[in-house]
Amino acid sequence: MVSSEPSLDVAAANVWVRKLREWWMVLVAAVVVIALGVACVLVGRHLSSVHEQQKADTDAVQTASDEVLGLITLDPAHIKAELAALKARTTGDFRQQFDGILATFANTVASENITAKGKIVDAGLSSLTPTTATVVVASTTKVTHKGATTPQTRNYRMSIDLSLVGANWLITGMKFVA
Repeated sequence: MVSSEPSLDVAAANVWVRKLREWWMVLVAAVVVIALGVACVLVGRHLSSVHEQQKADTDAVQTASDEVLGLITLDPAHIKAELAALKARTTGDFRQQFDGILATFANTVASENITAKGKIVDAGLSSLTPTTATVVVASTTKVTHKGATTPQTRNYRMSIDLSLVGANWLITGMKFVA
């Protein structure tokens, strides 16, 4: 005679194994979902950081280029507005130095009837930290003035130092470079 008890134990063991497999599958699926979620967050943060860095690069280069273009594009009829726009992109000691030459510069441009049409040839980031940048800008301009018979072409390369003030890059210094 065969006892039915061992078959009950095998059936119970099979149910238990199936339940263990189901539990294990749920656990593996949960770990995979969590890992994918963490990976998505990390990739999103990295992409956001890269985007912010690229925006900082672009903004610093654009501010420096705008300042140089403003300096090499002159119109005696609009010189005061042009200088106000240039001053708005400066800060600190450089702004004070700029203030010191504004009146003389405006008077010279007006009295000598200096007109300049400039363009930026190239500009690039030399260095960047979270709050400072240095941009090198190459430019060319055609200058005419009272008594000149033909425009004179002038080429400039300038190193522009900037600081991040709030959300804006502002000029803290500039110098001509060879």
